[in-house]
Amino acid sequence: MNDFTRTILEKAGVPDLLDILDRRISSSELNSLLLALFDRKTAQLSPADLMRNYEMNRLVKPFDLDPVALKALELDLFRVFAGAGFKPIELSPVSPLGACSAIGKVDQKKVVSGLRGAEVMADATNAIALHICQLKKSRRPGPALLRFSAVERHLRAQPPPMQGFTAHFKAGCLVTSGRDTGNLQFEKQCLTEHVRTWDAALRAVAGVSVIRVNLLPREGYADPGFSEKLRLHLASEFPDIEITLTSSPTENHYYQGIQFKLIIAANGREIEIGDGGFTDWSQQLLQDRKERMLCSGLGVEFLFRLLGRRH
Repeated sequence: MNDFTRTILEKAGVPDLLDILDRRISSSELNSLLLALFDRKTAQLSPADLMRNYEMNRLVKPFDLDPVALKALELDLFRVFAGAGFKPIELSPVSPLGACSAIGKVDQKKVVSGLRGAEVMADATNAIALHICQLKKSRRPGPALLRFSAVERHLRAQPPPMQGFTAHFKAGCLVTSGRDTGNLQFEKQCLTEHVRTWDAALRAVAGVSVIRVNLLPREGYADPGFSEKLRLHLASEFPDIEITLTSSPTENHYYQGIQFKLIIAANGREIEIGDGGFTDWSQQLLQDRKERMLCSGLGVEFLFRLLGRRH
């Protein structure tokens, strides 16, 4: 518990209030309690209060560039995704509460938590993973590989990474789900498909291409040669793209085995435009260690701000 929270509890005169709410009442009861509280709080708001809150809240400001041009770019992306076999999906603007923190080990404080067991969309790959796992539970057997794509507006609670950016942003996502069939077949095939699809998408919407894929070893695979095998495989599949591999693993519990970063050349410099990696989310959600999943994302809005449309 941080000092700010402790001060609030002392002000309320109930220092163990968090423990009471956490341990003694259910999630549905807490939701009902908070709904009643917000009903009281909003009843006290005047139009002037609402205007003041809007001016002060950085989470609620609109997108500041041409939305028509951005929508056209999104449509072109979906055409590339669909052509590569990644089924486009339009997700809900909210995910189940804990969609990022329960399986992806993301700090819940970085997510805008809501009522009714929901949180504002913070990572579409987690939402797609949940959708895929529900499909797998409801209709076995299914296709050997499930491929989905999305372009969604995300909202993060932490400050934007650069000045001039809003707290919400558009990102494109690809997710592939399958099963371990041995010899790293899933990993090699799906990693190749993701890199190829993102390269095609960048060429189609911005007139640039991936010049380098940087691989970062992560924990989660027992094979000590896992990273190098994938590097060699990508190098053979993409002779015109530089495939690099970091020499030592770094701390990261989000991805399993390997993380990859997509680098383009723009405005005279190298820019990291997207990343991805293998996750154990489907293993956790389906309680099946044979499950495999690859997720990747690209900063669509960042790309739009950087390059616009080049065709």
